Amino acid sequence: MLQRIQTLFLAIVAVGMIGMMALPIWDKISLDATQSAHLTAFRLIHQQGISSTITPVWYLAALGAIVAAIAIFAIFQYKNRLLQSGLCAVNSILMTIVMGLIMYFIFGKAKDFLILHQPIQVILLLDFIRLLWRCWPTFWPTVSFDGMKNLFVLKSE
Repeated sequence: MLQRIQTLFLAIVAVGMIGMMALPIWDKISLDATQSAHLTAFRLIHQQGISSTITPVWYLAALGAIVAAIAIFAIFQYKNRLLQSGLCAVNSILMTIVMGLIMYFIFGKAKDFLILHQPIQVILLLDFIRLLWRCWPTFWPTVSFDGMKNLFVLKSE
C-alpha cells in the first residue's frame, strides 16, 4: 500500500538527502575576510587570499545517495514490513554517520584552517547554532521524518 503515511516520510527523507547533496552545507568567512571555508557534499574548500585548498569529501555525497536510494527502495517494500523496518533502521544509522562527518569537517578540519580573532568557544557555539539553522530546510526534517517513519512502520505492523 503506497498510500500509507510512511511512504510520505520515506519520500521526504529521499528528497531531503538529495537536497543535502545539491545545497551548500556550511560557509565561514574569517572576521578580517582574508580566509573562507565552504563545505558541500562533494568538497571542503579553504580559500586564503588567492590560493585555495580543496579537500574532496565525496563520501558525504555517496552516503547521502545511499540513504536516498534505501529510502526509495523501502517505499516499495510495503508488503514486507519487517524488511522495511530494517531498512529504516539502517537509514537512521547512515544518517547519523552523515551528520557526524559533517560535524567533524566543520568543528574538526575547517576550524583548523581559519584564523579566528574571537575565543574559539564563542565561534564554535555560533557556528553550531548557524549549522542547525542552515541545515533545517533539508537535513533536520529528514532526520525527524526518518524517526516518524520508523514509528509508523512499527505501528502498522
